[in-house]
Amino acid sequence: MVGAAILPTGLLAGPAPKYAVAAMAGELRENAHAVIREADETFLVKSVGRTVQTVRRAVTILDEAGSNYGRELVVYDQLNSVSYFRGSVYDAEGRLLRSLRAADIKDIALSDGFSLANDGRGRAADLRQPVYPYTVEFEYEIASSNTLFYPVWRPKTMKKSQ
Repeated sequence: MVGAAILPTGLLAGPAPKYAVAAMAGELRENAHAVIREADETFLVKSVGRTVQTVRRAVTILDEAGSNYGRELVVYDQLNSVSYFRGSVYDAEGRLLRSLRAADIKDIALSDGFSLANDGRGRAADLRQPVYPYTVEFEYEIASSNTLFYPVWRPKTMKKSQ
């Protein structure tokens, strides 16, 4: 056969599964509504007048009581801008169901309607699914010209099982 190309079979299968629920330790799922699979936050001081905060979080939602983890709100104002906001949702086997599109992200005002000094806004996304379990992954970056305030850092502590 002339001109036939041989391709590795891995190229045709699509992306490898990510965040498969079966790969989680069983004790993590016990009495849990959601499990944080990944949480990564980076705060970088670029200059005296500019900072960049990057947040990436993946949460497996096990039942309806944990469904609020399927939503994300990124707050911004005149001094803080959202450089990008991405999100994806995966099924129980870790296969990508869908990714956020620009049309899926809603821009909302966060003012109470009375305060003149509040210019806060938010970008909101909702990746909740009707079938459990599933995993959501959100990633966003906020560039700020307000270097007076840095994010609060708190170490995570582990509770001892009883």
